[in-house]
Amino acid sequence: MQWHMIIHRDDDEISQMNITNLMDALSQRYCESGLPESYEVFVKVVSTNEKHYYFSPTVSDKAKDILASYNVFTISLPESPNDLRKVVL
Repeated sequence: MQWHMIIHRDDDEISQMNITNLMDALSQRYCESGLPESYEVFVKVVSTNEKHYYFSPTVSDKAKDILASYNVFTISLPESPNDLRKVVL
């Protein structure tokens, strides 16, 4: 299974609503899936208006329909794991 990533730029109110809606949908799917430990989302703050979100293989599998409606791409592993913060869903 693969990790997935999205680059989020805080350009306007709509882009902020989109990431909020994504996290809400992922949180709901997390609960529906029985709260698996390996269901993890991480964020790396790149600049004041750019963040990179990383989705574990479990999220990628259980929420692939949700992620498909966003501009996500597949990666092997998150870059610089020490710079990542876990997102509480």
